[in-house]
Amino acid sequence: MATAASGSEREERRGAFALLRRADDLLYSIEQTIVVTFLSAMTIMVFLDVVDRRLTSPDSKLGQLVGRLFGITNEETQQWVDAQLAPILAAVLGIGLLWFGASSIRREGREARGESGIDIRALGYAVVVAAVLSGIGLLMTAQTEVVDEWGATVMRRVFPSKYLYLLLYGAVVVPLSVQAVRKKPEGWQQRLVSFAVGGALLAYFGLTYFPDEYSWSLEVSGIMLLWVGALGASICAYAGKHIRLEALQKVVPPKARRWVIALGFVVSALFAAILSVLGYGNLENSIQTEMIFEQTAIPDWVATSAIPIAFALTAMRFFAGAVSAMLGGEYGVALGDEDLQAAAAAASGGDDSGSDGDSGADGDSGADDDSGSDDSGQGQGQGHDSADSDATASSDSKGEEE
Repeated sequence: MATAASGSEREERRGAFALLRRADDLLYSIEQTIVVTFLSAMTIMVFLDVVDRRLTSPDSKLGQLVGRLFGITNEETQQWVDAQLAPILAAVLGIGLLWFGASSIRREGREARGESGIDIRALGYAVVVAAVLSGIGLLMTAQTEVVDEWGATVMRRVFPSKYLYLLLYGAVVVPLSVQAVRKKPEGWQQRLVSFAVGGALLAYFGLTYFPDEYSWSLEVSGIMLLWVGALGASICAYAGKHIRLEALQKVVPPKARRWVIALGFVVSALFAAILSVLGYGNLENSIQTEMIFEQTAIPDWVATSAIPIAFALTAMRFFAGAVSAMLGGEYGVALGDEDLQAAAAAASGGDDSGSDGDSGADGDSGADDDSGSDDSGQGQGQGHDSADSDATASSDSKGEEE
């Protein structure tokens, strides 16, 4: 299947469409970053939501397990187990699991160096990771008393969720950006632009709409999931990974296949354009009615705009694929596509030369096999003659001795 153009391929863009291809490559990098960021953010947000619920819950699952194992029925004793004993047990178990994981990772290297015994360094790594996770947990759950706009005293988060997500994003993106600037791999400029766009979007929506709590994760995850699905269609149109019906391409002559491929692209472009127009109508309705999501107050158009934008990009890429197919190019088609290769070979007359070359190769191999068989037959005949002559000579020498 086709993949995104590498950095060297992007630098070699030439011709009338070179500027458009470079812009398309940059847009593709941004789309990839948004999809990867959204998928990662969805996982992290739901995970932190579950963690926050458990950390702020008055009861403890581990404490309840201890109570059932030891038959604790007194309510005050169970509360003490939940509040005092369960956190200590959880910390010990967590460090033990982290130690086991670090030891497993380091086991092969230690065996190669001839080390044995308890891995103290792995224990140190486990303690450090546990301390970092504990610090994040404290940031998530720390609360203080404040006076709200109505004069009532309420509990508020010391470190709201929006700041935690920005902190986590920076902790991941900053080292990656520094590494990209230092090593300068292929496409590192597009990667930096993608990081900047993703960070700007997260900062804007996080600081504007994210509440202090973490219970809004499912709502925002639904919005991100819609964008991931819509942008996925555009990404597949760029990389040639969309599903195609190839029945007609199999029955037409090779020279006509590129025109059939172009027709398929045009039909797909029209379908994507229709979806984009319908999505735009829904977007207008969302803007006019000023609908918002309940927990975050994010405008509904933030989610509904994914359909017209993504399918408009998909339609343009399908149309570009049609133009490319008619000109003999490969944009929007998998690089390993047999139909495209056959069409290109037919256009350049490669089918005839290829068949001749194959028949010639078969003839040569057949001749080699025949000559090899003759040679082996002659060798076997010579072997039998020499054996007969040796047997005759030995019998004659025995007769003379007698």
